[in-house]
Amino acid sequence: METEKKDLWFGENGGYQEFYNEKNETLIKVPSISEVNLFLGKNNSRKSRFLRQLMQKKRHWLVDSLILQGVQEIEEIYKKINTNLKKNHPNLIDRDLWTKEQASSYRVTPTAKLIELELLLTNKNRDVNFNIDLLKVKCTNLIRSVKEISDEAYNLAFQDSIIALSNVLNYHLELTKILFPNNEKFEYIFIDLFKMKVAVEKMEILELRKLTPSKIYIPSLRMARNITGNSSNNYQTMLKDDLKRKYYISESEELKIYDGLDYYDKILKLRNSEKKERKKIDAFEEFISITFFEGKSVDLVADIDKKTIRLLIEGDEDRLLHDLGDGIQNLLILLYPIFICEPETWIFIEEPELYMHPGMQSLFIQTLLTNKTIKKKKLKFFIVTHSNHLLDVGINNGGVSFYTFSNKGENSIIRNTLSANSNILNELGVTNSSVLMSNCSVWVEGISDRLFINGLLKVLMREKLKLEFTEGYNYVFLEYAGNNLVHYDFDKESESENIKSFFLTNKIFLLSDKDGPNKDAKHKQLEKYDDGLNFRYQNTISKEIENLIPPKILKMFLIEHLKANEKRVEEYEIKYADYKNQGFGTYLESLAIELNISKKIFTSTGSHTGALTPYYKTALSNFLYQKCIGDETITWNDVAKNENSETVITNIYDFIVRHNR
Repeated sequence: METEKKDLWFGENGGYQEFYNEKNETLIKVPSISEVNLFLGKNNSRKSRFLRQLMQKKRHWLVDSLILQGVQEIEEIYKKINTNLKKNHPNLIDRDLWTKEQASSYRVTPTAKLIELELLLTNKNRDVNFNIDLLKVKCTNLIRSVKEISDEAYNLAFQDSIIALSNVLNYHLELTKILFPNNEKFEYIFIDLFKMKVAVEKMEILELRKLTPSKIYIPSLRMARNITGNSSNNYQTMLKDDLKRKYYISESEELKIYDGLDYYDKILKLRNSEKKERKKIDAFEEFISITFFEGKSVDLVADIDKKTIRLLIEGDEDRLLHDLGDGIQNLLILLYPIFICEPETWIFIEEPELYMHPGMQSLFIQTLLTNKTIKKKKLKFFIVTHSNHLLDVGINNGGVSFYTFSNKGENSIIRNTLSANSNILNELGVTNSSVLMSNCSVWVEGISDRLFINGLLKVLMREKLKLEFTEGYNYVFLEYAGNNLVHYDFDKESESENIKSFFLTNKIFLLSDKDGPNKDAKHKQLEKYDDGLNFRYQNTISKEIENLIPPKILKMFLIEHLKANEKRVEEYEIKYADYKNQGFGTYLESLAIELNISKKIFTSTGSHTGALTPYYKTALSNFLYQKCIGDETITWNDVAKNENSETVITNIYDFIVRHNR
């Protein structure tokens, strides 16, 4: 598979008014097209409309992507030269040496260059200065030959412009050497001219190629069954005529519509053609033989009596095409014109996945990418799809490009997605549970955090949802063990060697303890990755996870687990403000004194923050979880008495709901 990618240009004169790139500019090119190009997005994002508009363009230009970079570089260097000469050496610029009309048509040939230089050397009283207008004209011509590419402007204008600019640069480089020999003050002029010369030379070997390929359009409405009956001929043309009328498609020698309804007629005609034409079907029959019939010889023939296609299988019963499964039929409808078409044809396909099992979808894209006959013909495919199974094969293949479509009012934004990216699945609306993975994940530091959050979450779900979400299906917890978080990469664009979190789960809510000021830098870094949708970052707002306990449950823990006097605890006012930013071990020890609880050690040995001991962390989190799931007297109003707990749990809840709609 050819993996070299080029840009498909329409030019500024041929851009699409309702389609824009990610910079919100009118679309004038499809960047980095490959042999197979997948158009992805939600319904009504105008993928099919763009496909049909693209296929109806009469001509296309394939442009090496480095050409645009070169043009931009030349443009910047020219601006720099122009600014510097005007500012520092206005006397060196001669705008009257040629008129604009003369400059537009002037070509600095090697002979002309030598004449000018000879005059300079023999007549020292004659001023020969920089003609900045000429340099501007030649730069502008080159830029326009690319940016304003069109039928009228093409005509080898690109190569002509490169030659003209190259000659002008040679002239000015020689002129600089003569005017300023060994003069460091003017060295920057020579350097900038030389940089532009190098940029132009790089562009000389690049390709800007005009194409008028043959095209085949395979619409989503297709079938391989020959319609029989009194009005069968009208019906077979009716679907195609309706398609052409609604979408303003003009069928021609260059553009053919293939809906499968004339499959029988095509096979019949091909079998009765000269030998050269009949051989076109050999590779297709070989594919069917190897893929579906264990290598047994297969012949496709037109059954005249039944007006359908018959498969003659070596040593086996014949099969009528309509007796095969719908998935196999659809695959054969799609692949027949691909195997039969002429080399370098462009093929436009809408939703190839229709009627096909995921394995058959993968087989289809794999065939386009690996079949020797198809590869040899150097075809190009433009495919509209909602299938994540086509991505499975294409995502690691250099011969596939991905383009995502999203709505912006009455227009669409088209983005070239250069690598495997969870956003592709999001655009397709693929949920993880469709492949037996949880739809989203909540990342917490450890087991105590998981029990805390899950327990409080279940209280909220019990009151807000008629049907409680299922842990493990609708959402799942992942324990990252505190400091191990540094080994995970949450930046989708990063190329670090850390673990790529979005390949583990592509919808993440990350929760961490706020701790003290020494963790502020960590919080700020993770907040940068929060996109408000598929990656959310939240700290506990309070010091640690234990500080999120509601006062009511804390009182229950004091009475039932620490055996405090029930009357004394009920009479004692526990306010969340008293412990929200204090080490919870330290706070429990102060409570033990106030409530006359027998002496216990609550603070972890060596802790400077007053954190709970591991034993009481586990005891408190287990107690809270059991109360939340087993005691329906615990209400969301009780949880909301801890305002930070209310904020954290509500944010997690909203995240889970969003990804389970």
